[in-house]
Amino acid sequence: MKRRSRASSLHLSATATTPWWNTGAPRVVCRLYQPGRRGYATVVDEKEPGKTSFLAYPTHANPTAHEIFHLPRAASQSQIKSRYYELVRLHHPDSHHSRAHLSPDQAQSQFASITAAYDYLRGVSSSHLPNAKRYGYEPGQSNFDPYLHELARRRRAQQASQAHRGGGGSGSQDWGSWGGAGFAPPRGSRGGEGFNEAGRKERTVLALGVAALVLGLYPSFVLFPFQMKKTHNSAAKNLAKARNDAREMGGERRDGIRKRVQSMQREKQQGLSELEVGAHGKDVHVSPFEGDVRSA
Repeated sequence: MKRRSRASSLHLSATATTPWWNTGAPRVVCRLYQPGRRGYATVVDEKEPGKTSFLAYPTHANPTAHEIFHLPRAASQSQIKSRYYELVRLHHPDSHHSRAHLSPDQAQSQFASITAAYDYLRGVSSSHLPNAKRYGYEPGQSNFDPYLHELARRRRAQQASQAHRGGGGSGSQDWGSWGGAGFAPPRGSRGGEGFNEAGRKERTVLALGVAALVLGLYPSFVLFPFQMKKTHNSAAKNLAKARNDAREMGGERRDGIRKRVQSMQREKQQGLSELEVGAHGKDVHVSPFEGDVRSA
């Protein structure tokens, strides 16, 4: 009776296989079917046994995106993408690891956190938390905020630069007050010191720009009015000189005309005097027919 019940719980499946080189009778292969065994395969990386513990999901609450990916803040996009594929193979809800160690809800939650962290590291979302605001076009709504996108991009670039130089995470303490969980400064940050160090280049460029602007506007506001005043004084001086020259020339001309008139008057008086003297010494007869003066 016991053997019969055990046999009834098992099913035999027979398949006939006939190789192409065998022309004889087909060979029958029997496989034992077990109801508790899955009929499909899952991806299990057995080449590296320690990778499961190495890429385990963080156990503390509210892990950051880099902690979920087990990568430094200076990691490149290629490293982030490669690590994302490894995490998907390990933490997918249908993977062997998730089915063996996690409940369906917990596996789904961890996988959603991994996907959200990947979107945040790629720069397509505003936070590493699930259901965060995504950048770009979505049908039916316009949710692209260029200012928030630029702030998030600059913050990630700043943190990557600080981590690459060995300074750890950095950022302003005011990020978390208005930017949400995705903009809070990381643990161990040094507050505004990292911003001052990272902004040294920007401040240098700004100072050079202001200096160039001042040097460019200096001739217009200082040298140009001085040159205009100098030109005005020169023109006024030349005009006064021209007026003095004209006055002197006019005076000389008037003196010359006066002298000429006086000379002509003197010559006329001398001529009249000579005529009077001649008239007293001789009788002057004027012929009405000949039209000339004859002396008697």
